[in-house]
Formats: sequence, structure tokens, C-alpha cells
Amino acid sequence: MNPLACAIAIDTKALLLLTFLTMPKASIRKNPPGLSIRELTEDQYFKIKMAAFVEKKTVRQWLLDLADTRIRDLTKKGLLPKGK
Repeated sequence: MNPLACAIAIDTKALLLLTFLTMPKASIRKNPPGLSIRELTEDQYFKIKMAAFVEKKTVRQWLLDLADTRIRDLTKKGLLPKGK
């Protein structure tokens, strides 16, 4: 089962909580860190799935594209440092 689906099945009543798994910097290049989204409501997950479907993407790819777009916007505003 998808980790996102597992997290949703466990608890769907509280606010969105992101848990980042941290790794040593050298390991990140080989194995990117995982991301678990817990306490996501069924309605939120349904809307995410529908948005991904409309754009003909997987939920994973839709979320990654959303994050990339947001990071790019924050970098342009000078709120995040420019990366490699």
C-alpha cells in the first residue's frame, strides 16, 4: 500500500502534519528522503487525486510538481536561497 494511503487510513481528523525523514547529506544524493503526510482528511486527499487526474499525473508527481513550483516562486522572491 502507498505510504500516503497508509497515513490517511490511520488518522484523518487533525491538521496536516508533514514528517520529514532526515539522512546524512551524502546519503541524500543516493537515496532521497521519504515524506509522509499524516492526518490528511479524506476530502483533501480526494481533491488532490482529482487534481492529479485532471493533469494526467500520479498523485506523487502532482505533489512534486506543486512543491517545485512553490520553491521556485519563493526563490524568485528571495525567501529561499538559490540552490544548485
